[in-house]
Amino acid sequence: MGNLTHSLIDERFVRPLDFKLASAPIQLKAINDTPVSVKGILKDSLRIFVEGINQFVSIQPLVVEGLSFPLNIGSHDGKKNGLMIDLKHDKLHVNQEVMHLSTCNVALLKPSLDVRLQKVQDLC
Repeated sequence: MGNLTHSLIDERFVRPLDFKLASAPIQLKAINDTPVSVKGILKDSLRIFVEGINQFVSIQPLVVEGLSFPLNIGSHDGKKNGLMIDLKHDKLHVNQEVMHLSTCNVALLKPSLDVRLQKVQDLC
C-alpha cells in the first residue's frame, strides 16, 4: 500500500494547490538510507476520489521533497480507509467496494464514466 507508515505527498504537487501546512517534527529516510526532507503535514485531510468507488479516501500526508511519485498512501491510511490492492486479481478494495484495475495500456486521460471525475477532467 506504499511505505510502511506515513502517507507522503510531493511538495511540487502541493505548492500550486496552496494547501496549509503544519509542522511535522519527524525524520524520514529513503530505502537507501538517504534522508528525506519533510516540509510539514497537511493541516486538513486530503480527500481522494477513485473512479467507480462511491466513498472517498481521506488521508493527511506528510509533505516531502523529491518524491518519485506525487502521492504515496502509507499503510496507516490504507488500513484506516479499508484499502487493499489485490494484484493477483487486479482489483482495488475500499471497504466493501471493489474496482477492477486497468492495465498500463489504458489511456489515463480517457474521459471518465464517473460524473465526479468528469468535472475535474473538464477543468484541464
